[in-house]
Amino acid sequence: MQEIFSNPFFAWSSPEWKKNFYSYKPLKNPGSVLDRLKLTFGVRLILGFCVTIFFRVTIGIIGIVAMKKMNDKLNAVVSFNVAKIDYASAMTVAVARSEAEMLNLFLSASVAEQKKITDKLK
Repeated sequence: MQEIFSNPFFAWSSPEWKKNFYSYKPLKNPGSVLDRLKLTFGVRLILGFCVTIFFRVTIGIIGIVAMKKMNDKLNAVVSFNVAKIDYASAMTVAVARSEAEMLNLFLSASVAEQKKITDKLK
């Protein structure tokens, strides 16, 4: 049993370890930057709020800029598609009018009315 305690691999078995253990003094902690500046609690609290507000404003500005870019791209897509829709609706109206005129042509009784309708169709 004495061999185990005198084994050099066991650090706790040496008398030097006991001496160093009882005389251990922790290293001085330099502390944070705010500790070294010796700021009061109120000043630290105000600085924390200012940092938080700064980040919120920054995120808000980035969001507004991103939404403006997205709005510009959306307007480009919509204006391109609106032109197509306008052309399609104009064609629909023109076809509906020509159909109505052709029905009027078939239902007209006099030659004078037929001539007016054919002039409109041209």
